[in-house]
Amino acid sequence: MTNEIAKQIRDSVADFYERYGAAFGRTRGMSWNEEKMIAERVRKEMIAVDVGAGNGRFAKLLPDDIHYVGFEPSSTLRAGADPKLNLQDGSLPHLPINDATADVTVCFAVLHHLPTLDDQQAAVNELIRITKPGGLIAASAWHLSHTAPDEVSRHRETAGSEQGWDTSSGATRVDFFIPWRAEGADAKRYVHAFDQKEWLSLWTHPQIEIERIGLFGKQDWTDDPNEGRNWFVIAHKKINP
Repeated sequence: MTNEIAKQIRDSVADFYERYGAAFGRTRGMSWNEEKMIAERVRKEMIAVDVGAGNGRFAKLLPDDIHYVGFEPSSTLRAGADPKLNLQDGSLPHLPINDATADVTVCFAVLHHLPTLDDQQAAVNELIRITKPGGLIAASAWHLSHTAPDEVSRHRETAGSEQGWDTSSGATRVDFFIPWRAEGADAKRYVHAFDQKEWLSLWTHPQIEIERIGLFGKQDWTDDPNEGRNWFVIAHKKINP
């Protein structure tokens, strides 16, 4: 993918969440089981950093006696959050927070919006940077192949041709522009469809130990690709890398 196309994709994702953030936020009322699983591990006085926090859905699962920091680049989504939340403007791969701050770092449903491997790896590196040694990191990305093949094919765009981009050396068969039709909108969101090899490789890093990685279904971990809704990882930053 060329640098210019990657920039256009990043800009299109940012524009989508700025323009449709209010409507999108209204679809985020129900927490995922992955989020609940991690929230149960956040203890008193811990610092939890929520990257790509949206309207602060994850924060609602957390106990009151922890320190929550959320980063969300969309001002529209931030405006829909509880005003008492510590929700700040910030996006990967450069978050305005010190090294080794978080006891728990989460990043749900963000990485699939990053168009290049360099973007994705830089994002993972940033999640590791802000986490304390011994701290927990949890992240997810959509698993598109759980969708019926005919439905996926309807979503697939040939390298962004509808956006008028030069597609000759652009996106691939695993890059999609998925329609968004809620509340009368007519928009598309860019999504990269990770495969297993990509997801595992992304989290092969000398500073972390993997607790578990793979597919997560509606309720729990699963080995069945037809049930897996998200790629998911739980990792720990090494104390002595």
